[in-house]
Amino acid sequence: MKIVSLILALLGLIAVSSCIESDVDVAFYSGRSRDIVISPRTTQEDSMAVILNKFVPTTDSIPETQFASLISHTVGAGLLLNGDWNTDSIPKGSVFDKAAANLLVVIDGIGSQTANSQSLAILEKQKQYKITRSSYPQDSIASMATLNAAAGPSMHGIVANAWNTRAGPVAAYYSEASPLVAGFSDLVAQEFGGKARIVSSSADFQAAAAFAVHPYLVALSNVSAEALFYNADSNTFESIYPDRDTEAVAVTSDDVFATLTDDVSDSQYILAAELAQFRAIAAQAKPNGGNAPDLFTFVFTGVKAIAAEHGRLSEKVRDALSAVDAAVMEVVSHLSVVYHTKLATEVVFLAPTTVERVAADEELKRDVYEVVAESVVSQDVYEAFFPVIYVKREVSTAELCPTLNHALPSGYTAHCLRSPYSSRDIENLEDDPNGSPGEQFQVLFWGSIIIFLFFAGTIYAFCYMDTGKDSLLYRMTSQHARKME
Repeated sequence: MKIVSLILALLGLIAVSSCIESDVDVAFYSGRSRDIVISPRTTQEDSMAVILNKFVPTTDSIPETQFASLISHTVGAGLLLNGDWNTDSIPKGSVFDKAAANLLVVIDGIGSQTANSQSLAILEKQKQYKITRSSYPQDSIASMATLNAAAGPSMHGIVANAWNTRAGPVAAYYSEASPLVAGFSDLVAQEFGGKARIVSSSADFQAAAAFAVHPYLVALSNVSAEALFYNADSNTFESIYPDRDTEAVAVTSDDVFATLTDDVSDSQYILAAELAQFRAIAAQAKPNGGNAPDLFTFVFTGVKAIAAEHGRLSEKVRDALSAVDAAVMEVVSHLSVVYHTKLATEVVFLAPTTVERVAADEELKRDVYEVVAESVVSQDVYEAFFPVIYVKREVSTAELCPTLNHALPSGYTAHCLRSPYSSRDIENLEDDPNGSPGEQFQVLFWGSIIIFLFFAGTIYAFCYMDTGKDSLLYRMTSQHARKME
């Protein structure tokens, strides 16, 4: 009876605290997200990861919200449980067998289909783990934020590389537009008292920032954090942290040109710069002498730029992938010696997201605009953020969406995410009447815990209640005295 009562109380907690969210709900963050989202009824995800070491998960796929915990657990920093408490993808093994360094390589814009069409050394005899995405719409920058934070955009707040506000567009990772939860880089930095060396590098500012230690943590504590991006104006890699010197080797244009033999396009130059920086940082890596691990994250955006300029199936893309493949194998070999084979390596092929493919459908964009032209904030905002649609404040999405869904092709649907009230009621609403999703989660989570503890305590008290003689004198008598009766 006691066990049954406790089980019923636990089921009550689960019923209170659990809810089923769609992939669109997981991507919604109040104040940053959009009013209407156009999405295909079916999505095809092509991202994958290969792991070049013994620290491998026991599953065939890795949810993007568990990827950060995979890395933090591998280096002995524990689990990052911001939103996904599932540990299926966590490598099994001894708690004392941890990596001394972790190398994460992200190849943006290339999925498993393109990668497997070539003979890449990093794929030879390696198991390929499908990376499953949890939210829509989510571009590559939002995906990187999710990989780092172990939570969807509804919690970390990076809903895209940019979003619209009443004051105008805001770019992710610039100014105050930073993640609202800690990532695995932050966890490692704090877990090891700032002694772990954490490096994030990419030609793209936002990609480098997505895996970097949070700027607030860098400003408030003494952590060994470096995050470098390519500044085209100065032809050098510079730190994303203002007024902070970096210990990492920043390559110059001379270093890049030394690796090139003929005239190259801008996109090829970007990749060459990333490769030069990749090798330069690896060359001066060394163990820190303590138990703190080192984290190295490199995001290659040059391959995606080459694919956009020359075509995904072009020979230049094949050459670019071959160059990255050779560099990765070279760096892995070098770092394995430096860290005495205790190196963990993950290579992520981050395919173009569904929202990026929908955004490229010019015919769909024109057809939708014919329906929402009078309702959108402006045509420029519509063009910049489609298939995310921002409408005027006085417009009721509840009235607009049925019309829009009727006009859409059969393979698409419109998700209306703003208030379902009619237009006459909208002017009476506050901006965020229910608080942000993060605030709602905290209230729901801790409220459920308190309710569970209350009921569990009450049930325990009833189960072990003394049903003997009932008098004030009896209750004040010691247990030993009662047994003597």
